[in-house]
Amino acid sequence: MTCRETDLFMKRTVSTNWYLIIGLVLFPVAFLILVRQPTLMSYVSQLMPSTSTTDLFGAILLFLGEGAIAFGIINRVTGKVIASAEQDRLIYANAISRTMDQQTAISVAIRDLQGQVSQTNQKIQQMHNLTTSTQYQQQVVPTNCKFCGAVMTEGRFCFNCGKAQN
Repeated sequence: MTCRETDLFMKRTVSTNWYLIIGLVLFPVAFLILVRQPTLMSYVSQLMPSTSTTDLFGAILLFLGEGAIAFGIINRVTGKVIASAEQDRLIYANAISRTMDQQTAISVAIRDLQGQVSQTNQKIQQMHNLTTSTQYQQQVVPTNCKFCGAVMTEGRFCFNCGKAQN
C-alpha cells in the first residue's frame, strides 16, 4: 500500500474503533435503562421524570448502540476486504504485465525464427535452382569420347571403347 492508502486505512480503522466503542457503551447503558436498574434510573429520572419518556429514551439508545456496533463491524470488515482486494489487484496486475512481456518476447523470437526459416528456404531454393541448371547443362551438352569420338551419355566410361574419360 502507498503512504496515502495507509493513512486512509488508519483513519478508517480509528473511526471504526470509535463506532465500536460508542456502540459498546450505549448498548449496555440503554439496556440498564430499559430494565430499570435503580442506580442508573435515579440519574435518568432527574432528567426525564416520565416513565414513557425514559423507556423511549432507553429504546432509542439501545438501537443507536446496536447500529453503531453493526456499523463499526461492517466498516472494519469492509476495510480489510478493500485492503486485500487492492493487494490482489497489484499482484494480478504484475502477473499480467509479466505475461504480456513474455508474450512479446515469444512473438519477437517467433519472428526471428520465421526470418531464419525464410532465409534457409531461399538458400535451399537457390541450391535447387543451381543443381537443376547444372543438370540441365549436363543433359543439353553431350560430350564425345576422347579416344574413339563416340557420343557420351552418362558416366566416366565410354560405352563404345570402355575407356575412362578422366
